[in-house]
Order: sequence, then structure tokens, then C-alpha cells
Amino acid sequence: MLQSGHRHDRDCYAMIARDYAREPAKPCLDGEAGYEDHPNDFKPENGWLDEWDVRKELWWALLAGACGHTYGCHDIWQFLSRARAPVTFARTPWKQALQLPGSAQVRHARRLLESRPYLTRIPDQALLASPAGVLGERCQAARDQDGGYAIIYSASGRPFTVDLGRLSGEQLRSAWYDPRTGAATISEVIARSGSREFGPPSAGAGCDWVLVLDDLARGFPL
Repeated sequence: MLQSGHRHDRDCYAMIARDYAREPAKPCLDGEAGYEDHPNDFKPENGWLDEWDVRKELWWALLAGACGHTYGCHDIWQFLSRARAPVTFARTPWKQALQLPGSAQVRHARRLLESRPYLTRIPDQALLASPAGVLGERCQAARDQDGGYAIIYSASGRPFTVDLGRLSGEQLRSAWYDPRTGAATISEVIARSGSREFGPPSAGAGCDWVLVLDDLARGFPL
């Protein structure tokens, strides 16, 4: 278990990858990722972590090899209220913080990942035939060990190229999964050959997207 801490664009994917590669192999996870509504690097003048920060660390970690993830909210752990002095600049009463959007969005990752074989999912950055990028531009990729599906996360909607030869089947179904809502939109069915660029539906801050590629013959749900 590791703690990636509370600042924008923490490279938790690199931390998880190091733990995942250790021998003997053991489950690994980020036990304290950036808390929603936490001051960035403990300094309010640097801004506050929001739902996009929560989603980035969640998807980066899970696709880098984490067996699970921990959501946290800075206001809720200390039950911030008028009866308590805030710790490290907490600002939102805990009952109000229960409605922060990140807490409702983490479940969408679970629904997608559990809809496909879970214990055979492996991280595979070699799926990317284009640069993976770093921090807010990072793309993170994983697939089933037999190539039956791939899941690729683009943190800011940056286009990326996929080596389709690392997957199985004659045809692949591609779909965009919205990590904010859990809605999936089937894009097209393509031949599994060569490399192909995929451009998310939107790009920029807060415009993260998940590409799902399935061996069409496997019949995975969306």
C-alpha cells in the first residue's frame, strides 16, 4: 500500500507500476490518493483538488495495476462543522461535502472493470503506439491477458494511437465511456489490424475519457 498524497496530477501511475512489478507479486493499491476538496499541496493559494483530480488518480492507478482504490474527502474524514475547527484549511461542512461529485463518480470505474474478467486484467502501456504523456496529459492502458478487451484512459482527452495487434479477434468494437456519468457510446466496429488513432469526444481540463476496445466475438456488455 502507498500514499500518493494531495496535489494536482500526482504521478500515482508510476508509484503503482513500481509496486506492481515487485517480487513476489502482491496486491497493491493507493491507500491515500488526493482527497476531494483538499488544498493543493496543502496550500489554498494553489487551488483545490476536485472531481477531475479524483478521477485521474482512480483510473491511472487501476489501469497501472492497482487491485482497488481509496476515495477520500478532506471535509468528511474530519467531520467538519461549526463545532470543530478546520484541519489544514478544510472549507466545506461534511454534510454538504457528501454531495461533492467525485464521490458519485468513482463507482463508474467499478462498474466497467467488473463487467469484464477482473483477475486477468494486466497493465500494458505497449498498447499505446503514441507517447503516453505525463501528469495531466497521461494516457494509461490495460488489457485482458488474452487480449479479449482493452481499456485506455486519456486524462485530458488527448488523442492516442493503439496497437490493435495486441488484442484478439477478427473484429473489435470501440466505445467511449464517460467517467463522469458511466454512459457508454459505441463508436464503431473495426478490423483488428495495424495501429489506429482514437480521438476522444472532447479535450481539455476535466475532459477525461475512457476508450473500451472489445473482441466483438466475446460479447462483453457496455
